[in-house]
Order: sequence, then C-alpha cells, then structure tokens
Amino acid sequence: MPAPKDPDHCVDTLDRLVRIVRADALAARQLAVRAAFVGALASTTPAIVRNPGEKHVWTPSELAALARATTARLRSKHELHCVVGTSDFSVNVSYQKKSLVYLRADTNPPLRVLTYASTQAPKELVLPHADDVVTDKKHRESTKHSARVVHGEYDWLPIRKEKKENTSVLERRACAALDDDDSPDESLPTQKKPAPEQLAVARASRLRQALVSEFGHHWHVVSDSYLNPVGAAPGKETKLLLVLEKQKVRYVAWQHAACPLSVLQSLGVVFGSTDGPSLTLARRTFLGVVAAYTMWYARMCDETSAEVGWHGKINAELASKGVLARAERPLTRQLCYAAPRLAPFALLALTAMGGNYALSMARRIAGARVTGAKRRGKRKAA
Repeated sequence: MPAPKDPDHCVDTLDRLVRIVRADALAARQLAVRAAFVGALASTTPAIVRNPGEKHVWTPSELAALARATTARLRSKHELHCVVGTSDFSVNVSYQKKSLVYLRADTNPPLRVLTYASTQAPKELVLPHADDVVTDKKHRESTKHSARVVHGEYDWLPIRKEKKENTSVLERRACAALDDDDSPDESLPTQKKPAPEQLAVARASRLRQALVSEFGHHWHVVSDSYLNPVGAAPGKETKLLLVLEKQKVRYVAWQHAACPLSVLQSLGVVFGSTDGPSLTLARRTFLGVVAAYTMWYARMCDETSAEVGWHGKINAELASKGVLARAERPLTRQLCYAAPRLAPFALLALTAMGGNYALSMARRIAGARVTGAKRRGKRKAA
C-alpha cells in the first residue's frame, strides 16, 4: 500500500504548476494572488492537490466556489472580481490599473484565473442618439431572438432580486444585442463570414455597449463555449447579473462599479489592509513630516527646558505686535512641549512602516529566487 502524500509537499507541487501569464499589478500583489489561488484550490478541491495530473470534471458552481475562495483570501481596499475557467475565456471589462492578475494552473484540465478591480462609474453617462434608439427599438420588435437566457445552472450567481418588469426588460435588451448581427444590411457588400471566435468577441462587445447605454456603467462580460464551464465571483455590490447563450457560446454579464474611496481608504487604511503604493506614499509623507518637525524643533525650541527659546532662537520680528504674533508664541510653545513626548510614538510608527517595507522586500526577493530556480531548472533540462 503506497504511503500517503505529504500535504505540504502536494501544495508545493501544485504551487510550481501555477504561473503568472499576464499582470500589471505589483510583484507583491502577484505573489499574493498566486498564493491565494493555491490555498483556495487546496481547500475547495483537495483531490487535485493530492494528484494534480488526475482529470477533474468541473462544474460552474465548483469554479465559482474556487473563485470566491480566492478573493476571500485577498485583502484590498477595492472590491475584487475573480473569473475561473477551463479554457481561454474572453473578457470585456474595464479594470483599475495595477489590479489585474491572470494565472494559469497546469492541472488536468488547465485552469485560467483572472482577478481585477472595477473602475468607478463616470459622472455623466452618454446615451445613444434618439434616432439610434428608435431604429434599435424597431429592430428589436421585428427580430426573432435566437439568443436565450440560461437559468438553473447558474443559480449560484449572487443576483439581486429585482422586479419582474425590470428583469424582463434587461433580458430582452441583452438578447436583442446578441441577435443584432442576424439581419445584416442588404445595401452593404457581401463580406466573408467571420470566424466563430471573432463573432463571439464582437457580440460580447456589443452586449456590453448595449447594457451600458440602457442601464448605466459598468458592465463586465465573460464569454466562452458552453462546453467549457466558467465560474465567476463578482464584487459584493453587484447590482444586475444574467447569463445568456447564443450559438453554443455562453455570456455571463454583471453590473458593478467601484465606490468612491474615503480619506482613510485613499491612504490605504481599511481594517488593517493596505496595498503597496498607499504604504509607500504614507511612509514617505510621514518621514517628510518627521524630518521637517525635527529641523523646526532644533531651530525654534530650547532643548533643556522644552520651552520656546525666545533669546536668540526666534527672530525679533515675531515679537512685534499683531494677531499673528500673539497666536504664534503659544502655538510654538505647545509644539515644543509636545515634540519630546510624541517621539516614542513616532519611533513605533516608523518601526511598523519599516517592518512592512522589509516584509514586502522579502516577498520580492523570495519571488525572484523562485523565478531564478525555475529558469535554472529549465536550462538544465534543456
């Protein structure tokens, strides 16, 4: 009887099978997404961790659970979306810079994982021209839809209960957008029929534009063959969501726009979760303030008594009469009094920021070492 495999060894083996295909996020974020996906795969589907080469038949609900488990392990000040599929699915989305990470896991079948954060909705929405709306309405009334809404199989999606009238309008508009190429203009010259992949991408783009023009920003559309299951974990504030099918292609569309950030979120302080750029800005700003405060204290304050050194330390002009002069003297005295007492707290803050910076540098070094080891292994194999 063969000995059971070590769980840590299995996770390490799976970790070597997961690679980053495309990303514009920072190196630390890429490593975090990669580690989150490996952990999510180990918790949701332990059979694959034990034997990555064994074939597994995925369902949309299983892929959605894997996507939700991946985003649950990531901390970010923005709501994250995650899409997991068994093939090279197509996406038509708008995402924030420095948030996109696209992974591939060489399991059987291979998995593709996409994580990103959506952008904020524009203040003004440009609606289609009135003539276009009338023409489109006539076309929708005269066209028999071949696209259909898929129910049942995608009940795991976090769709919000809307009024029946609104849901029916949304479904009719989406089907009309997908069917818009069924009645080409006869006045145009006959063109070569596009490939099915190109046609699916064009329909996804048209679907997204139609939904945006009628229901507002932002819409996210994921499409792939109905033979290739796709699971998605949209952001928590997703408003509308539907799944359609046309000519053996599935289209998953949902509406979500990022909320404006508060002051604390802009600084990266959200329940202890921060990102690289915010920490870098906060660290540099804090160091600048501390340096300026230290220079001011050395010039304006008497170090022995922590009082204002008015004999030679302050220019004689500050003692002149006026509202500003009368307010500046007590304010300076208070700042000189507080500086020595705030020094220990400033030291603790600098230590915490420096420790976070050291951890981020350690993650980068570890990632570089792993990449170097892989390259050396490939060279030896060659």
